[in-house]
Amino acid sequence: MKRFILFLLVGGMNTIIGIAMMITFFYITGNPYIANITAYAIGFFLSFWLQDIITFGDIKNKSRARIIAYSATYFVAFLVNFVFLSIFLQNFDLPKEVIFILSSGVFALTSYLLINNFVFISRCERCRKAGPAAPHC
Repeated sequence: MKRFILFLLVGGMNTIIGIAMMITFFYITGNPYIANITAYAIGFFLSFWLQDIITFGDIKNKSRARIIAYSATYFVAFLVNFVFLSIFLQNFDLPKEVIFILSSGVFALTSYLLINNFVFISRCERCRKAGPAAPHC
């Protein structure tokens, strides 16, 4: 439960920064898709750093596998976000700022589920999920 609360706090901070970037890039480019892509590309690095250090507290494990897993889960969460962004833009006559907030919520939920289960998972948790017959436990 502590991990989830930390994820919400760090994710909330990262989401606020991300939405501010999306709105700024939207006003610069006039294109909500470019604004979304640019903000999430920048947010990727901030999110990894904050979640790694604060939420999951594992600053020693910087393995290539973890970085690849994080990148893959972030990309999947981004794709889900992008689909919802497109749906919101095409079907609802809402201010772009509201649409950015809604699609960011979808991203936050998707990324937590993926990251918590596939990236920042301790050896004990991995063994618990694999069962006692797993050779590495």
